[in-house]
Amino acid sequence: MARSDRARAGGRNRVADHGPADREEVRIAHQWLIDAGVRKDRVVTAAASDSSAPSATGTSLVQGRTEWNDLDPSRPRPTVQILLEGDDLDTRGRRYLAKAPLNDPYRIEKVIPGRYRVLAQVGPIRLWETTVSVPDGGPAVLDLTQATAIAAPDSLRSRDR
Repeated sequence: MARSDRARAGGRNRVADHGPADREEVRIAHQWLIDAGVRKDRVVTAAASDSSAPSATGTSLVQGRTEWNDLDPSRPRPTVQILLEGDDLDTRGRRYLAKAPLNDPYRIEKVIPGRYRVLAQVGPIRLWETTVSVPDGGPAVLDLTQATAIAAPDSLRSRDR
């Protein structure tokens, strides 16, 4: 990668990683990084644990797909933010976050096994609220579909996000 491309990638990494997930420039930066080969695919994964929680990392993972029908095709796909919050003695105080374009897969790695509360939303609109049990060493598959949503089917239609 040429020097100027590396500089652009650095700036786009900052925008993609730290910009508001619902902004068009964040989506464009993320796509540029994929096209430039800096990021491998459209699965967005990030793990962030609460600073008050112990620093141990797990070997388990939570993965699945997001699905929402009837999105406005003239608008960019919104980004869904998926939060895992520890919900038992072994996981209390642990938090993991993933962001992915709606209708794409997601993956959260290095999760401590146990039970978690799952909250997923687009901007201020909560789409899913559920729980997941993460097995030791194995994947927990949790698909977030419109059929399992707590929001109305038209929640994402023609709204400024």
